[in-house]
Amino acid sequence: SNALHSRLYTNRLPLKTLLNRPTTGGTPGAVNGRFLANIGPTFDALTHSPVVPAASVPVTVSVKVSDSDGLASVQLFTSIAGAAFTSSAMTSADGSTYTGTVPGQSAGAVVQFYIRATDTPGAISFFPAGGPSSRAMIQWADGRAQLTLGSGAKPHNLRVIMPGTDANQLYRHEFLMSNASVPCTVILDESVIYYRAGVSLKSSEHGRFNPSRVGYNMEFPPDDLFMGTHGGISIDRSGGVVTGQSEILLKQLTNLAGGMHAPEDDLIRLLPTVATGTGFQFDGAALLGPAILSKTRLKRDYLDNQWENGGDGMMFKYERIYVLTQTINAATRAVDGVAVPENPKIPQDSTSPPGVNVTNLGAASEIYRWHWLVESGRDADNYVPIMNVTNAIGQTAGATFDSAVEPLINVDTWLRAHVPPILFGVTDNYMAPGGAGSQHNVMFYFPPGQKAVPFAWDCDFLNQGNSSATLIGGDIAKFTTNPAWKRLYYGHMLDILNRSFNTATMNRWATHYSTFADNFTGMVSAYLTPRAAYALSQVSAQIPFVVFARTSASPITVATPFTTVTGNGWVNIAEIRLQGSVEPLAVTWTGQSTWSLQLPVSAGLNTYTLIPYDSSGVQLTNNATNTGTPMSATVTVT
Repeated sequence: SNALHSRLYTNRLPLKTLLNRPTTGGTPGAVNGRFLANIGPTFDALTHSPVVPAASVPVTVSVKVSDSDGLASVQLFTSIAGAAFTSSAMTSADGSTYTGTVPGQSAGAVVQFYIRATDTPGAISFFPAGGPSSRAMIQWADGRAQLTLGSGAKPHNLRVIMPGTDANQLYRHEFLMSNASVPCTVILDESVIYYRAGVSLKSSEHGRFNPSRVGYNMEFPPDDLFMGTHGGISIDRSGGVVTGQSEILLKQLTNLAGGMHAPEDDLIRLLPTVATGTGFQFDGAALLGPAILSKTRLKRDYLDNQWENGGDGMMFKYERIYVLTQTINAATRAVDGVAVPENPKIPQDSTSPPGVNVTNLGAASEIYRWHWLVESGRDADNYVPIMNVTNAIGQTAGATFDSAVEPLINVDTWLRAHVPPILFGVTDNYMAPGGAGSQHNVMFYFPPGQKAVPFAWDCDFLNQGNSSATLIGGDIAKFTTNPAWKRLYYGHMLDILNRSFNTATMNRWATHYSTFADNFTGMVSAYLTPRAAYALSQVSAQIPFVVFARTSASPITVATPFTTVTGNGWVNIAEIRLQGSVEPLAVTWTGQSTWSLQLPVSAGLNTYTLIPYDSSGVQLTNNATNTGTPMSATVTVT
């Protein structure tokens, strides 16, 4: 990319500059400047066994080495506990696979290694390619892994191995906010090895200094993807500040309800490298334990699987600007007695980061850039969609708001996506009842050629003390001043309560996840069940039950193949069909309990029967609990 983004501290004087670049790149038709006449031997299938050896057990390192010029030598270099590298010759029985031995070490000991091979003309190459600066690691069993629990469940374990000096650097105060990737070896379930992984810390500025909240972002090389699929994964340990990793329960219940978007995450046990030096915020032992593994998150792989060319669509993350004012050295200058602002900054929790409301910020796109971070479709760098949507949502509730929002936002998905965070008691989040004041934590996504949809994001702060807390607040209240949209919102709430936010479904998944992490079942009984009961009562209170019925005239004489039919109905109606048809009619809800449709008719005297169905395709009956006499309405047309 030739786009250079520059700004002063925080977001002062932001500017995008397009750098000049040649119209053609590289050296077409000529020898490339990176050309080497002899690149040295090549490598494949590097591994060691046992993967996580028991104390004192030696380890065999093996690798396939080849070179068209022949091989002069293959050597194994090892560094035990950070000591200087020593080498030993590797041998081969078949001229292809070379092996070497690492002596057994004590429990928890770490050995770094790399391979150096020389071909017959004398060219040298390393594997991993960084040689001594790479981080192919072996760790002897330390008793931290739990591959089988007492219940017989088999949790996933993710072991992260790096030299102690690297761990000391990673967790030092001044490096906690760094996004630089530190090379490491990652081992999944004590059996699958990824030698060329990279890791950086993950969390917001307010959470990254907190060992109970900080996690990892991990990168994997293109030829050794995680589980053969993923170039990057995240390990989230702030999935429920109040109740551990409870955010995974919210994601699962959201996916079970359907019609919204949340990644399919999993719970794992994280086994990090422990730091042993001084001057760091915490050691790796503080990160040991349950965490949420997110493989796809909401990146290109996920988006491409949900929409055609979905990864090309723009996605914006709503965020505050985290201003760092504290440093690693609080000493003051002798000249003026003020703190030294140039010292390396450290994360902190004592400031209120500035944010903006979802509203019009002006005509300059750069003003939006640091509050609406581009997460997808970066090459387009197109801020017009988010500028249009935020301007529309910033309008005062009413007809102007409705007419501004409807062409830009998928209102149906927008309203449905707000329901799970509100039922779950999420706070500090745009999609929470008071979310407009949070000024962060949501994703606005623009599928190619389609209207905007929201993704719930960072739902880890909870306030589950009041199960009767409001179900509407923030910007969502602007939507529900429209009677038809209010009906739509409470209809989604009823549907989600029936599909996943009910005691049976919540207990099933809470029990499952409690096997691997904190006890989630107490949350279900103490908050989620009464919360669901309250929400159900509010559906009927806000939208009183109405029996499905026709309100327009019958019989009616028409002169065209269509006639307008109007009627009443409740929020549980998702479709209206002609009796005997599986196809829904096109219905417009004109109010919170009124509908209108264009009925196709045939010549002659005919009676048409209209049947209401819920979102699961079940024919509805004449009360709110869907028991009793099936509902229908007839219209006679001539």
